[in-house]
Amino acid sequence: TNRDILDFLLKKGADPNIMNPSGCTALHCASECQAPPIFVRHLLEAKANPNICLPIGFTALQIAACNKMEAVVKLLISAGALVTPLRVEYLRNIGNHEEIANCRKAEDELISAVEEFVVEKSMEN
Repeated sequence: TNRDILDFLLKKGADPNIMNPSGCTALHCASECQAPPIFVRHLLEAKANPNICLPIGFTALQIAACNKMEAVVKLLISAGALVTPLRVEYLRNIGNHEEIANCRKAEDELISAVEEFVVEKSMEN
């Protein structure tokens, strides 16, 4: 399975922060392709950096938020991903106005989810 391949490569020392020709890391790809959260967890355990920004300006967290991947968003934030707003000039890179509106809505939902998550974590401690 793909998970077995990922685990094998990581155990052999593959760098989870290496970028493809487009500047994407494995975390960006996992967020873009809506991979199961277990893939993101394994990448983070292998020291994948959740704050690497694509050349067009997006982090894995922002991509996951736009794709409404709540479990991945929580994993990335727990691993230290910075919660930053989508910059207007970068929104132009994603295409049509509907996509931009969807990302803006997802960003608002992300902020609410982050607030809830932080409250939950503070209550655990």
